[in-house]
Amino acid sequence: MLKNTSSRSERQERSRQQEAAYNDRNGNLLAYNELAYSITIEDPTSSDSSVSERNETINAILEQVLEIVEGNGDSVINSFGITLDSSGNYQFSQTNETQRLRFVADVYAC
Repeated sequence: MLKNTSSRSERQERSRQQEAAYNDRNGNLLAYNELAYSITIEDPTSSDSSVSERNETINAILEQVLEIVEGNGDSVINSFGITLDSSGNYQFSQTNETQRLRFVADVYAC
């Protein structure tokens, strides 16, 4: 059970009329609307917590979220943009500098 965490929720609802598929003049699908959810996890630990304590807390929260999502028959798409290589080092998953800079701007809200 999560304790001492701040909660922020946002909900937007669309009617079925707003769902649409967009085709080119030959009938080929170009784009479509699909319902998706986004979850933001904030660090609930105090600033004097050690890195390992913070990681343990956040990992426990993520595990609970995954169990809830998957327990309801949904799946998680992880497109965060950072991966862990075989040596245990973090690296950007973007393949070019423009994508890397866009990722950094998005994460730091620049």
